[in-house]
Amino acid sequence: FSNPSRLDNVLNHIKSVSSMEYCFYKTSIDSTEILNNINIQSGCSLAYCFGFCPNITTLSDVTISASASSVEGLFQGSGLTTVTNFEVLCQNVIGLFKDCGKLMTVTNFTAPNTTSYKSLCEGCTSLVNPPITVIPDNILDISYMYKNCPSMVSIDGMVFNKNLTAWEGFIADSPNIVSANSITIKGSYYQTFFNEWTSVKYMNNLLTTFIGKSMSFNNMFNGMTNLEEFSFHDDS
Repeated sequence: FSNPSRLDNVLNHIKSVSSMEYCFYKTSIDSTEILNNINIQSGCSLAYCFGFCPNITTLSDVTISASASSVEGLFQGSGLTTVTNFEVLCQNVIGLFKDCGKLMTVTNFTAPNTTSYKSLCEGCTSLVNPPITVIPDNILDISYMYKNCPSMVSIDGMVFNKNLTAWEGFIADSPNIVSANSITIKGSYYQTFFNEWTSVKYMNNLLTTFIGKSMSFNNMFNGMTNLEEFSFHDDS
């Protein structure tokens, strides 16, 4: 796979691809250019296609069509360091960048047709800043999204949409995330959302936009064992 021309010779004889699961898994391939050179059939899965490929370091200006059924774990454990202008139009993006320990920058990533960011950046141990700070309205599940991100120190300014239904372990095992200031919570789930955020010390200016006839704050900060500072936004 160190010679892309050898792949071209094969691709020139293929009209479309029905599945690419684990296709280049744990190989020495160093480019994702193949994604721009093939016709992906409806229902084609790309799950773990480039998983644990250490020589894939950059991803730029790539679109995965809605014809694909899944990109689950597509780059899991790979050598990615930088992702720029990456659009995924299929529905399953679970664990897309999971265990990419060298990943430091993700810019302009969109996945408008999915409902789950589950484990999206789990295990990205070099990420200093969360690449996604506004959770889009189409996302229902952010479980383990930033789990085991020990280089991350802040999730300040994050906005969580009103539609979320699952958030277990959102920042679990990320012991250095101490700051969660100026967060916005738009949904009725505010009462249990922060449970077990054990690393967070500072949560000031919290904005909750949900207003019900009866609101309860019972157990709202249950398990936040290191919380030192807290305040609500004036508009909460």
